[in-house]
Amino acid sequence: MGVEELVKELKAIKKQNTITHGLLSVMIVVTLFWQVSEASLLLQVKNGLTHPFKSVGSWLVTLLKGRAKPTQQYYNHLVDASASPPSLQFPEFPHLGSSGEGH
Repeated sequence: MGVEELVKELKAIKKQNTITHGLLSVMIVVTLFWQVSEASLLLQVKNGLTHPFKSVGSWLVTLLKGRAKPTQQYYNHLVDASASPPSLQFPEFPHLGSSGEGH
């Protein structure tokens, strides 16, 4: 096996690792959001079972009043949140070939 074949193989493995790490990161984030939403739902159910009359009363009040209209402050919060998306930083990888390939 020559040096060029070895460099090709290392580049292929590097690409596979990058894809695998990206997919794993997405899976972790999705699982985290899912777990938080499940915990929130369980806490709401627990609160409803702990204070049943308060829960039914607030449900009736919401039903009679209708849904609250969003305020200007709510819209400003949405605009502020979408103004600056988070930046991603990728690590630098060392040069693998001695012939100057890969740059």
